[in-house]
This record gives sequence, structure tokens and C-alpha cells, in this order.
Amino acid sequence: MKDPNTHKRIMEAMVLVGAIITLFSSFALKEAEMGIVISVMGAVIVCAGIVYGIIKVRCPYCKKLLNIRSPYREEHCSHCGKKL
Repeated sequence: MKDPNTHKRIMEAMVLVGAIITLFSSFALKEAEMGIVISVMGAVIVCAGIVYGIIKVRCPYCKKLLNIRSPYREEHCSHCGKKL
């Protein structure tokens, strides 16, 4: 899988799932210990998604990091200008 936009969607999904798990655990679970454990697991998933994005969302030609904060698909690399 060389398409950086696909990696970007995977990163966004990981961050979203981690945030949902964290929010669910803080609101829905009554046991404090279990809520903290699940909340930490959600935070770890969010962090793993961000690290995945930093590692994988790169131009396949020049290997520079693409914009991971933008919700839009990138058609061209902002560094070398080649089509992705």
C-alpha cells in the first residue's frame, strides 16, 4: 500500500476509534478502575494512530511528511510536486 491518502484514512480511523473508546469509558462505565483502564487504552490507540500517520503519510517519491491535519485528499506532494 503506497497511497499516502489510504494511510491517512487509516490514521484518522485509529484516532477516531481511540477517542470514542476514551469518551465511552469516561461516561458509560461506573467502575472507576475499569473506566481508567479502558480510557488509557483509548488514549494509547489515539497516540498509535498519530505515530502511524507520522511514519506512513509520506510522499512515495521524496519521502517527506505530508499534511496529516488536513481532512482533504492530497493530489500532489507539497514538497516535490509529483502526483500522488
